[in-house]
Amino acid sequence: ADVKAATPDGQGPAAALLVAVQEKPFQQAAQYVRSKGVVVCIGLPPDAKISNPVFDTVIRMVTFKGSYVGNRADTAEALDFFRRGLIHVPFKTVGLSELQSVFDLMEAGKIAGRYVVDTSK
Repeated sequence: ADVKAATPDGQGPAAALLVAVQEKPFQQAAQYVRSKGVVVCIGLPPDAKISNPVFDTVIRMVTFKGSYVGNRADTAEALDFFRRGLIHVPFKTVGLSELQSVFDLMEAGKIAGRYVVDTSK
């Protein structure tokens, strides 16, 4: 719900690029993208599987694609997307004293995006 709410029209992003090293984002991505959205699987978590409700995936026409390799042009294009502000990576900075609560959130599967640990806090 937070991912969809972060888009201007509340419908979710047109695409999700999955570079995660864990399985859970692969399970969640289809619910984040808008109807006719594309989920591109780039990361390769060991032994991970993709599982999504068939009815919802078909009705909303969500497409899954895999991307195993890229070239310099692909990298330049991705960096251009970032430079133009088309890629938003949710993150939160926390102090070292909050690390245990971050581990608790990770274990509960309640982290969307990344946490950055600032060791000076």
